[in-house]
Amino acid sequence: MLLALGLGWLAVIAAHLDLFEQGLSSRVLWAVDSKVYLQTANWILGQAPIEEAGVGPAVYPVLFPALFGLTWRVHPVLVVVVQAALWLSAAGLLVGIGQHLGGRAWVGYGVGLLFLSLVAPAALVFHGLSDVWSMFAAVMSLYLLVRHAETRSPRTMAAAVLWLSIATLIKSVFVYPTLGVAVAGAWLHRSRPSRALWCFAAVGPVIAQSVLMFELHGIARPAAADTYTLGVYFLNRLEHPHDKATLRAVHDVRHREFIVSSLSGTLPELSQALRSRLSEALRTRPKAVLSTLLLNLDENSRAGSSFVQGGLRLLSVRQNTFATRAIVVLVVAAVLLEVRRRRRANGWPPGPELLLLVYLTVAPVYFLVTTSLAFWQGDRYALLYFPPILGLLALVVGGMSARRPSTAL
Repeated sequence: MLLALGLGWLAVIAAHLDLFEQGLSSRVLWAVDSKVYLQTANWILGQAPIEEAGVGPAVYPVLFPALFGLTWRVHPVLVVVVQAALWLSAAGLLVGIGQHLGGRAWVGYGVGLLFLSLVAPAALVFHGLSDVWSMFAAVMSLYLLVRHAETRSPRTMAAAVLWLSIATLIKSVFVYPTLGVAVAGAWLHRSRPSRALWCFAAVGPVIAQSVLMFELHGIARPAAADTYTLGVYFLNRLEHPHDKATLRAVHDVRHREFIVSSLSGTLPELSQALRSRLSEALRTRPKAVLSTLLLNLDENSRAGSSFVQGGLRLLSVRQNTFATRAIVVLVVAAVLLEVRRRRRANGWPPGPELLLLVYLTVAPVYFLVTTSLAFWQGDRYALLYFPPILGLLALVVGGMSARRPSTAL
């Protein structure tokens, strides 16, 4: 039934797609910049210095031509099909999470229907943005964390961290949850150090990307694919007048051939050069890489998504971030007091599920505050993040209202 409702909702949105074209189609285009890719590729191969101080993720020149090759040979409808499958899969995972933590079927289906009913993420299925991918990766990580609460398997915890790392490579706002869950997972499995190290190994892609960005731009940015994923989908839709008008900012229809033909070197050469740069940085300047990573994590996490950046800017970013953090601290304190009362009453939740419950509460409350402020400020893309926020809050409320969660997922 949930699948039928989701497909029907997508059909309705597809029939009225023009309502969303103006608001959702232009966000990705700033990343479709041939000059950044060419400069990055030339720098990695040691053939030319970078003249401008633009921040372009280091893996762009490897992934971007491959992405062009995929969309050039495959009908654009396949992009929509893949993103629809990810969107529906995320809804199904949320149903399973809600049923497990809430202990009641209506909690799970309520969260799933809430996710499906919101317009913005459903409309994203028809656009070439990376939000669908990052949303699915984050929900998959939550699903695995819930599974870990049941199985206590270090492999499941490491897989959850790895999915969060994937989400971080797409949206750097996930960097704090990734590091936090990795540390928590290693602590929970500290009795077997070799298994605990799996959690830290799963953060490897984020560390590697940050090191490469330090080598390239002197800033340890953890995101490698934010806003560009499947962005070339727009280049296959030039028959639409709005797309034609917007694409003037990123050259013309020859943009596709220009990038693919002008990149210096082949993909294997670029991959080998990336590995060499990474190993050189880790071998010769590990302290510098670590220091810039720690100094820039906070700023990068804000810049990784417009809603966080807009919300914190409204709070006067550097002077008054204490206000946002104070709200989060108060919410955490309230949750801990409520959990303490319930543990005394019926012994739930146990340690690992307590950690998960606190995380599931802190993240959505923090994002709800910053997202609401950003939306109030005029950032329409803040709407994209309401589904997981509201879904997680409903999940936590449902879980807290049940005496004991179900053990079946």
